[in-house]
Amino acid sequence: MTKQNLFAVVGALLLSASASAAQIDYIQTGFGTGTLDGGAFGLQAPVSFTIRATGDTANIQSCGGGCLFNDNLSASIEIGSLGTFQFLTGTRFFSVGNITGFSRDGIGGLDLYNTNVGSTWDMATSFGPFPASGQILQWSTFPVLTTGGTLVLGESSSSGIFQATVDGTTVVPVPGSLLLLGSSLAGLLAIGRRRKATAA
Repeated sequence: MTKQNLFAVVGALLLSASASAAQIDYIQTGFGTGTLDGGAFGLQAPVSFTIRATGDTANIQSCGGGCLFNDNLSASIEIGSLGTFQFLTGTRFFSVGNITGFSRDGIGGLDLYNTNVGSTWDMATSFGPFPASGQILQWSTFPVLTTGGTLVLGESSSSGIFQATVDGTTVVPVPGSLLLLGSSLAGLLAIGRRRKATAA
């Protein structure tokens, strides 16, 4: 095998040993009442809130029945004039049917704020912005911790906007494919040595 052929094979194997991944940024807005570190807010009228989060499209997983989810790498919430607080409790975004939502992380994460965006979504591409009707749920079931203290949004209906933006694609290695790549390279080198030995 010539060096050119060897490089071509190695290049093809490297391409097959990688997967596309991209940063995805989420924005989800709504209005609500609740408590932060024991202090009530929105008693006179619901206050606006904005959830911002970042994920990686390589981490999208199935939660069954057409449901997809992606655990967030980071997430924060801005609540009216109270300020912006990072979530310390793990969170995710998910999509099933027309519903896109923010919930606790993992395959069985409890829903926190679901929005009906009127369309299905693969979670790997940019999506929206869509005006959406929403449902605030299950904040009091288990504490949701933030840098401002325990946050509880009152269970109610809301309206807001949902948007997801994929920033750009990078190539990351897939571990199982790297094993295949290593064994393939070892085989190619062995063939090359054998041919040199028979030629000599």
